[in-house]
Amino acid sequence: MTGKIECMECKKFFSIITQTHLKLHNITLSEYKLKYPNAPTRSDESIVRSKQIRNNIFEKEDTDIITDEDQKNIEIILDNMKDRASTILKQIEKSPKLNNLDYPKIEELNDFKIVEFDNPGGYIHQDKVDILSFLLSKFQDVKNNFFVEKVLINGAMEYRYVTDIVLYNRKINIEFPNSFWHNFDVAKASRDSHLTRDGWKIINVNSTNHKVSDVIEELKKHNLI
Repeated sequence: MTGKIECMECKKFFSIITQTHLKLHNITLSEYKLKYPNAPTRSDESIVRSKQIRNNIFEKEDTDIITDEDQKNIEIILDNMKDRASTILKQIEKSPKLNNLDYPKIEELNDFKIVEFDNPGGYIHQDKVDILSFLLSKFQDVKNNFFVEKVLINGAMEYRYVTDIVLYNRKINIEFPNSFWHNFDVAKASRDSHLTRDGWKIINVNSTNHKVSDVIEELKKHNLI
């Protein structure tokens, strides 16, 4: 279709794939670009038109004449900018507070405190609940199935990974690659490489029993308990 580009989600054609349209598919513009890296979001015609709008705005300052079509395109551009800013702010709010980057050893508690990890609906397997409960008795920053995101300065999302368990203040990612509840989103080697590059410590619990004792053994290797 001349002057149009295809939305890879619904296969319809548009001049611009806008954030507003992508909301219908429950996906952000950044996630769309990550999912379809080779798919354009603006047609050549719309790019040329945007340049014309910018030129026309400056050319028409003396006469204050802006056509309805110009106004419509300006509003689309402003909406995209507003949506992008909102998305970035939400992603920043979700990002972990990275206070300690040296993975300090945590002092042993004098009295072992029994803590039961909240498991509404019982959807978390009991083996994992036991592990989460143990970690929560030792650390205060335990998160289950935590999303680790990296957003570039231009607003594009470089990656978004779902982890097994993290100690997010310490940037420690505890993975259980041989467990049936391990989160497989992308190739583990690639994900570990990206996270390690960005300051995360990866601890792999490779046993197949998924017991608290296995976690304790790995944490001791890294001088965390």
